[in-house]
Amino acid sequence: MENNRIEYKRELNDRLERAVVSFLNYPGGGEVIIGADDNGDTVGVSDLDSTQLKIIDRVRNNIKPQTLGLFDVVLTELNDKNIIRVIVPCGQQRPYYIRKLGMSEQGCFIPHTKSGCI
Repeated sequence: MENNRIEYKRELNDRLERAVVSFLNYPGGGEVIIGADDNGDTVGVSDLDSTQLKIIDRVRNNIKPQTLGLFDVVLTELNDKNIIRVIVPCGQQRPYYIRKLGMSEQGCFIPHTKSGCI
């Protein structure tokens, strides 16, 4: 099950940046698992290389301040299916935010809250 340290995504979608920003702003960070449904059941990722590159590109270019070196994208097999783990520690330059939304309630998050930059 999802909690304040794990978020599941069946597939790469437009909410990736929101999840990563949440974990960068949260003490202890967290992990986004792509290829699992909301209950944590493994569904797999079909195009691993392309999806991995998209994740790296989006996190680097769509989140401020700079996230270079702050996250790992790990390809893993679970229940005979390929998944992608995006491991995100707590960032040191908080608050982090989605670049196009700025440091606003829409652009800056912490896990399981309605809004709010730290």
